[in-house]
Amino acid sequence: MSGYTGKIGFVDLTARIVEIRPTPVRAAEKFIGGSGLAARMLYDHLKPQVDPLADEAYTAVMAGPVTGTILPGSSRFAVCGRSPLTGYWGESTSGGKFGAYLKKAGFDGLIITGKAQEMVYLLIKKGNLEIRAGHDLKGLDSYEVQARLKKVHGENTSIACIGTAGERLLPIASVINDHGRAAGRMGFGAVFGSKNLKAIVVEGEGEVPVADAESLKALARELTSGYRKSSVLSTQFGTLGYLDIGYYFGDVPVKYFTRGLFPIDRLNARRFREEYSVQPKACWGCPVACGRELKFRGRIVDGPEYETAVAFGPLVENFDLDTIVEANDMANRYGYDTISAGVTLALLMYLKEQQMLPEELMTEVPEFGDHQGILEVLRLTGENRGIGRLVGQGTVKTLQELGLSPEYAAAVRGLEIPMHEPRAFIGQALTYATGPRGACHQRGDFFQVDLGLLKDDDLDIKAGPRDNLDGRVSKVAYHQSLRELDNCLVKCNFTFTPVKVMIGALSYITGIPWSLEKLMVAASNSLTIKRAISFNLGSSPADDRLPGHIRKALTEGGAYGMVPEIEKYLPEFYRVRGWNPDGTVPREFLVRLLADD
Repeated sequence: MSGYTGKIGFVDLTARIVEIRPTPVRAAEKFIGGSGLAARMLYDHLKPQVDPLADEAYTAVMAGPVTGTILPGSSRFAVCGRSPLTGYWGESTSGGKFGAYLKKAGFDGLIITGKAQEMVYLLIKKGNLEIRAGHDLKGLDSYEVQARLKKVHGENTSIACIGTAGERLLPIASVINDHGRAAGRMGFGAVFGSKNLKAIVVEGEGEVPVADAESLKALARELTSGYRKSSVLSTQFGTLGYLDIGYYFGDVPVKYFTRGLFPIDRLNARRFREEYSVQPKACWGCPVACGRELKFRGRIVDGPEYETAVAFGPLVENFDLDTIVEANDMANRYGYDTISAGVTLALLMYLKEQQMLPEELMTEVPEFGDHQGILEVLRLTGENRGIGRLVGQGTVKTLQELGLSPEYAAAVRGLEIPMHEPRAFIGQALTYATGPRGACHQRGDFFQVDLGLLKDDDLDIKAGPRDNLDGRVSKVAYHQSLRELDNCLVKCNFTFTPVKVMIGALSYITGIPWSLEKLMVAASNSLTIKRAISFNLGSSPADDRLPGHIRKALTEGGAYGMVPEIEKYLPEFYRVRGWNPDGTVPREFLVRLLADD
C-alpha cells in the first residue's frame, strides 16, 4: 500500500536490540496511521500495573500516510503511550521537519521499550536504525543537544530530543525537535528520560511512495494556493493573531480562569511586532508559516505561540513581553510543556490569594503579575526543585499533595485545559470533556466552527449559537472526528482540509479507494480504542466532565454569565459515537477493533 514505507522500527533499549518489522497493513487500513495506529499497536502493552516510567513501558513515535508527501501541512509526527502526567492514554504531536524526515528515511514509526544503562540516542538513516552512545549528551538542554548532534551528523538532519526536564522525569516534560518545535503535552519527555533516551536523529533523503503522484501534485498546488489566501493572518502574526478575536468572545482565560478582561493592547501580536524584530517560520512543506522567530537580547529565539503567550501572560496576570519571551525560551531549553506549567503556576497563585496554601509555601509562590517571581518559579520547574517541583507535576498531583479538592484543577482527565476558555463556547467544552487525551484544543477546535472560521458542507459542520448545542451534538462529534483524522494521517490542523478533499488526497496517496463512510469509521476506530485504553488504565465515563472551578460563571468579559452545561448532551454524544448509553465502549465494538481481520 503506497503512502507507507512498510517498516516499523522496534527498539529494546535494555537488550540493545533493534528489529525492523513490516507495518501492519490491515491495522493501517482500520486506524490509518499516526496516533491511531500507535494506539492499536500499543493496546496490549499499556497495562495498569506498568508505570509509564517503568523500564518495561512502551512508547511510540509515529508518522502517517500523509506525512512527508507534497500535501501542505504534512510534516507532523506523534509521540504516544501511557502519559506520566495523567496515567491514561497520551499522545502529543509536533511539526518542524522530523516527521517528514522519518518517512523519507524509510520508517512509518518506532516502538520503543526498555532502558539503556547509560544515555543513548537513536540514529535513523537510509532505512537503517541503530543505537548510539550518548553519554556526552547528558545534562545538555534541548538546543545544546541539537547543536551537538548536528556537528556530528550534519545539518541535513532532524533531531527530536529532551532537555534536562526530561532527564529529571518531570511529568510535564516535552520532546523538542527542530530547534523549538515541541511534542509538548502529556510528559513524553519524561518517558524518554526514564529510558535514558536523549534523542532521535533522522537523516531524510528518500521519497515517500504515493500511488498517483500527478493527481496529488495537482491537488497540493490547488490547496497551497488556497491556504496562502486564507492564512494571511497566521502568516503575518502567527498563532498569536487569534488573541484579539478570542478576547472579544471571552475565549482567553485570565487569572486562573476567574476573570475575562485584561489590557490586550499590551500583549497582542501587533505589540510583539512593534517591540521585536519578528520573522515567520514555516514547518517543512508548509505555506502558512505560523511559527515565529524573534531577536531577543542579542540572540534569535522561538517566538511564543498563542498558547504560551496566554499561559505565561493573562493566565498569571503578567503583561510584560520580555518575561513571556524569556519564559518560553526557558521552557524550550529545559524541555517542558508551557500550557501545563502556566496553568499549574496560576493554580498555586490562586491558592495563595485564597489563603489556601500551607504557611511554608506562601512565600515561595509569587503573586499574580510578579514578573521576576514567575521566571524564578519556571527556572525551579526545569530544575525540579522547590516550588518548581509542584509546577512540574501538574495541577491534579499538586492538589493531591496539598490535600485539596481536585475540583480546583483546571484539567480534564488530568490534562490541563489549554488557553481556550470552555465557558466561551459550549461545543469546545463538550470536546474537552470527551476528547481522547483530556482537555485539548487540537483534538477538536469547535470554537473555530462557531466563530465561522471553519466549516465542512459534506458533514453539515457550520457555525451556530455558541451557548447552545441543541440539534448540533452530532456536529461536535463529526468535527472531533475530522481532527482525529489529522492525528492519524498525520497532518497539521492549521491546514484545514474538508473531508471530501481528504478522501481524494488519501486515495491518491495510498492507491486504495476511500469514501466518506470509511474515513469517518477510521476516525471513530481511533477515538474509541484510545478511550478503551484509558478505561483499562483507570479512567471512566465519570471523567467526561469539567471541574468545579470552571463551572462558575464569569462576571466580566465576552463569556460573561455563561456556564457550559454539557451533561445533558452526553447521551446523544455517546449515541453518535456508537458507545453504550453510559459512555462505556461496547464489547462487540472493541472486539471488532482488536480483530486482525
